[in-house]
Amino acid sequence: MKFLRFILDQEVKGSINTVMAITNLALSKIYKDIDFGFKANPASGDLSKKIDVKAVLQSVKTLVMLNYYEKPFRPEIGTGIRGLLFEPLSPIVGATLEKIIEQVIESYEPRAKKIRVISEPDYDSNTYRMTLEFYVVGIDSQQKLQVELKRLR
Repeated sequence: MKFLRFILDQEVKGSINTVMAITNLALSKIYKDIDFGFKANPASGDLSKKIDVKAVLQSVKTLVMLNYYEKPFRPEIGTGIRGLLFEPLSPIVGATLEKIIEQVIESYEPRAKKIRVISEPDYDSNTYRMTLEFYVVGIDSQQKLQVELKRLR
């Protein structure tokens, strides 16, 4: 956007197509993903979309919950945290979960930067409450995502 403001503040010599091309270039940084709720858009009937921060939050949560070999043609993407959830709750397992989640997001989500993961074990319900704090590229405010990890069986 700074580049766009600079260009528009200067005297732009040329056609209006030059200004429109620069505007479209600046607006193409909006992040879009399909909403995994698979709800129909009431106006068009198409699948609804997640835009900007919500798209990145959905992607980060998907990466955290993804197990190895679940993504077709990319079996290396995943966390494998389901296996760790059957270990007894301890600070060591919590720290391991933090590192695994941090590494997978840094490796496979380029829209998230400066990632910080905090784990809080809940001994009563045998779960980990994970808090992920990060910045979305192009957006100045810090984002926070909370995920509760518990074993299914």
